[in-house]
Amino acid sequence: MQCPTCHTDLAADSAFCSACGAGVGTAIEAGAHDRRSEALLGQANVMRMRGQWAKAEQLCIDLLRTDPNNVHAHSLLGDVYRDQERYDEAAQWYQLALDLNPESAADRAKLAQAEGARRARAAAAAGTQRLLGLSPVAWIRGLTVLSVAFLVLSVALLVAVRRNVARAPAVVRGAAPTSEGASAPMPPVSGTLGAQQNDGGTTHRALAPPVGQTGPQGPQAPEASVSPGSMPEQAAREAALEGRVSAIAVLSPGTAVVAVTLSDRGSRGLAVLEETAAKGDLTSEVLRAMALRDGLRAAQAMFTLEPMLQEVDVAIRARVGVEPSQPLFRGAIARAAAASVVATAPPDRILGAFASTWWAGMQMPAAEGEEPLQ
Repeated sequence: MQCPTCHTDLAADSAFCSACGAGVGTAIEAGAHDRRSEALLGQANVMRMRGQWAKAEQLCIDLLRTDPNNVHAHSLLGDVYRDQERYDEAAQWYQLALDLNPESAADRAKLAQAEGARRARAAAAAGTQRLLGLSPVAWIRGLTVLSVAFLVLSVALLVAVRRNVARAPAVVRGAAPTSEGASAPMPPVSGTLGAQQNDGGTTHRALAPPVGQTGPQGPQAPEASVSPGSMPEQAAREAALEGRVSAIAVLSPGTAVVAVTLSDRGSRGLAVLEETAAKGDLTSEVLRAMALRDGLRAAQAMFTLEPMLQEVDVAIRARVGVEPSQPLFRGAIARAAAASVVATAPPDRILGAFASTWWAGMQMPAAEGEEPLQ
């Protein structure tokens, strides 16, 4: 099919034009024909094409708040992370899009591409993982220490040589005779090491201070600063936060923290959890109560670990028996709301602390009059 705006040839299931960013109305499924949703998708795609990742991500999240089941918003978030080479997060969002629309060939191809890139990166890292039994990080640190030690020894040796030269007595190997028969001392000689003067058959050699010094006790050359290599700051921060949330959030048995991400300013975050149950279904009150408590605990842990964080989006998937995991719950909770409720409170009390909630089987976010869980 073609874009109705610029007439560029597009894939059959495209949601927006890859050339001009306009939404393609014929490819948007039921529930996504709303003009505001289409406009937000178009704007987000334009921001992605311009490399304005934070704005594109924010537009997609704003759309998901009002339309949590929008497949194209999930897919576009995956594109945003894929373009930044954040393949783990991209694969998660493509999987969420496929959970909502398993028939999407485009999202399935994107998921395979992201997973392939992730595996290739892991294989490349494994290829250089060990050298003589040491990791690359250990080699870098060792070379850094040796370089600094060599620099310090060189400076110390230079200072010692200069002090010895300064303490040695000056020797004049001759004097120029005057007309009265008295000897006149030779004029002082200056210059660099090895420079020579010849006057009346007498040769003098001068020592000039090294570069960066003004005399025997002059200032030494500054030491070089060395910074060992490290992971990108944002990725390292999120990886560390995911581990710490898993450690301090007392989650139910069978519940795991799958991913934790932060916005560029660090004021908003996302926690993705996966619940595992031996039996039941996605409408089980026991499973939903467990999801609410675990989501609250994960959000409270993130607020504790990140003082700048003001709001956390919680996405929970559920795996029942041998069935594949499926989306179970989505909701956003603010710092003040998370602090006003405890995880041992009744489920309806916890649910009231979340905003823009969505449960499996619902088409729109939960209304204020939704029947509370017991």
